[in-house]
Formats: sequence, C-alpha cells, structure tokens
Amino acid sequence: DTPQRCVTYFYCDFQDIRKQSINGLLGSLVVQVKDDSEGCTRFISKLYEECRHGHEQPQQDKLLSCLETMLKSIGLTYLVIDGVDECPNSGPNARYREGVLGFIQTLNEWHIDDLHVCATSRPEVDIGAAFREIGQNEINLDKVEDHQQGIWKYIEAKVIKYKTLWGQENVERVSSILREKANGM
Repeated sequence: DTPQRCVTYFYCDFQDIRKQSINGLLGSLVVQVKDDSEGCTRFISKLYEECRHGHEQPQQDKLLSCLETMLKSIGLTYLVIDGVDECPNSGPNARYREGVLGFIQTLNEWHIDDLHVCATSRPEVDIGAAFREIGQNEINLDKVEDHQQGIWKYIEAKVIKYKTLWGQENVERVSSILREKANGM
C-alpha cells in the first residue's frame, strides 16, 4: 500500500477576481486534492449532497471542512499559494487578502503532520506580519543572506539525520561542501 502524495498550486492572480478570494482558493484546492488523491471522491460527493446536489454553491465553512478532512485522510501534501500580495488590501475587495491570510493561519492550526505549505508574496507589511504571527520560516529572496540562511538551515536539517551513520566530522564536512556548492540555489 503506497502512501499517497499530493501537490497543489494556486496563484492569486490580480487580473482575475475569482483567483483572489478565499472561496476561489478553497474550491481550487479541493478539486486539486481530489484529482491527485485516490479515495477523496467520497468527500466531494458528501459536499455535493450537502449543497442540494449541486443546486447551491458550497459555503466557505463547508469547503474548509471538506478540505481539512481530505488533507487528514491522505499522505504527504504540499500546498503552494503563490502571489498572496496579488490579493487586494484596500477598496471593496480588501477582505480577500484577509481571507487568504486567515486560511493560511487555519492550515497551520490544523496541525497536520504531512502537510507542507509554501506561501509566496512580495514583501508587504501586513503579509509579513501575518506570516510572522504563525511563526513560520520566512526567506526573503531579495536578501541574499536570508536566502542563503534558508538553504543552510535546510542542508543542516537533512544532513544531521546521518550523524550516527557518518559521524560528526563527516556530517560537518558534507554540510560545508554543500553550503559552498549551493551557490544560492
């Protein structure tokens, strides 16, 4: 029985209002997870029934509940939410950005071990504050030092697993070589 893996991608497109709202994001993720994971069809069927067999659009809470159930039922999952800054933070649709940021916080609160979230944005005060509030790693690609620190942390986390097999000296040597050869990649 092979564990399932799922990768989803959503781009918050400033030119498409449907790709800036939380409902657009949730709907897209639910469909992508279903398409990428055997066994999730039953959750979509239940949602369909709850929405009067497709006569009603699913409410945000139902989409959230469906997505959470799906994510908890599958294995390793990567959610990429790209361009959070593309969601408006002023005007009549300012709530869209708040909704997307709130959703990212909700994902964190679900504490799903096999769920990995990557949210990208240009540096903006409200988004940076929201990301820091949930205590997640932030890599500013505009600052080479931050980018390198992120790479180095990743290398250390992966290589340290081999400490008992390789010994401390070799782990340090491998880490050093990989950091040197990474060259910002």
